[in-house]
Amino acid sequence: MTSHGGKGIAIQADVARAADVQRLFEATTHVFGAVDVLVNNAGVFQFEPFAAITAQEFHREFDTNVLGPILAIQEALQHCPASGASQACEVMT
Repeated sequence: MTSHGGKGIAIQADVARAADVQRLFEATTHVFGAVDVLVNNAGVFQFEPFAAITAQEFHREFDTNVLGPILAIQEALQHCPASGASQACEVMT
């Protein structure tokens, strides 16, 4: 809550697209500075019979749920402070 000193921004991005992830981190670090923590919680799943799963749906889910976190971690590493990085940034390297 801003009334208690909180600050937030909204940025639309598709985590399965490297350019979107890069833009997301650039906008975020512009407002907040270096990355302190990454909450990697984007995910999708479509409930349907197994026989109905299409290649397109598989790739949508895989790209968001598997590739997305990889891209986010790679980009987060570019925005961790060079000195005094948090333990989370050190664990990702």
